[in-house]
Amino acid sequence: MTPALHRTSLALALLVATPLALAADMQSVGALEFGPGDTLFVADSRGAAVYAVETGLPDESPDGEMEGVQDLDAKLAAMLGVDVRELFIKDLAVHRPSGTTVLSILRGSGDSLTPVLMTVSRGGEIAELTLEGKKVSKLDIGNAPDPDAMMGGRRKARSYTVTDLEFIDGKLYIAGLSNEEFASTLRRAAYPFDGKVETTGLEIYHGAHGKYETHAPIFTFMQYELNGKPHVVASYLCTPLVTFPVERLTDGSKLRGKTIAELGWGNIPLDMVPYEHEGERYVLISNTNRGTMKIKASDIEAWNAKEGIASEVTETVRGVPYIGSPLGLVVQIAEYDEQSIMVLFRNPENGALILGPRDKKWI
Repeated sequence: MTPALHRTSLALALLVATPLALAADMQSVGALEFGPGDTLFVADSRGAAVYAVETGLPDESPDGEMEGVQDLDAKLAAMLGVDVRELFIKDLAVHRPSGTTVLSILRGSGDSLTPVLMTVSRGGEIAELTLEGKKVSKLDIGNAPDPDAMMGGRRKARSYTVTDLEFIDGKLYIAGLSNEEFASTLRRAAYPFDGKVETTGLEIYHGAHGKYETHAPIFTFMQYELNGKPHVVASYLCTPLVTFPVERLTDGSKLRGKTIAELGWGNIPLDMVPYEHEGERYVLISNTNRGTMKIKASDIEAWNAKEGIASEVTETVRGVPYIGSPLGLVVQIAEYDEQSIMVLFRNPENGALILGPRDKKWI
């Protein structure tokens, strides 16, 4: 951050109040997903829970197109009273009726990280989304990893209790880790929450590692119809693409997925968005180190009809082909409307964050 920008951020910080706590027992925020109406699901991995918040967002969008918000990280840091280096955006979700984008944020450093939700309206106004006066329900995750357990010897497994959320046909699908033998778990819970959670332990063949694995979590996923049947299409660390037939996701079972692609090691998939353009179905995957990948649904279907990858992959990629998207330095993506994808990305000139829609025809 330049000295001038740093001074501006500190000056603005003095003008705003300390953000309100989201909930008395909410310890973190992560994956976000909108459900019915204005309901927002918020993952709290550290607290081993998912919250459902009736946000009160309007069911209509104001006129006009969103132009985009420049220097979003500096503006958020100023509003939250922290240095931009103490601002960690974990996910974004778009409330389609109003065109409002919600960001889940951890602010601060070390053990003092505080969870915050912020909104960016279609007009570009930034505000805090507090839970004060809102109806909130909580789903506890009873088989979460122990707080001291490690994943791969380097990461705390508890922080991956929930890695991604999808609301499908009245159920919230919850990807992440458990404390079971098959730590990689896909949970399902009906909404409104009734306390019941179905769980399925997942196993995949990781071609880059040349072995079957049960402890790596899904990082991003979606439900997609392939060859006439609904499937979960999931992407993992380092970066296998795997399918699971939804009809085989039963409570208490263990399910082996079909690896249909290895998309490159040394990479974390961030988001997966299905969309259509000119009659063709696509899947867009954003990544930390491998850029943004555009995949034809027809290619996913073709590879899903095959046996799948079950031997070591010595080359960088194998399986479903992809097209490199021109979107660069992407942090998060989500579908915005019928024509656009909402993209959070870094300005290549100065590294500042920009939030705005991108027309699907240019992706």
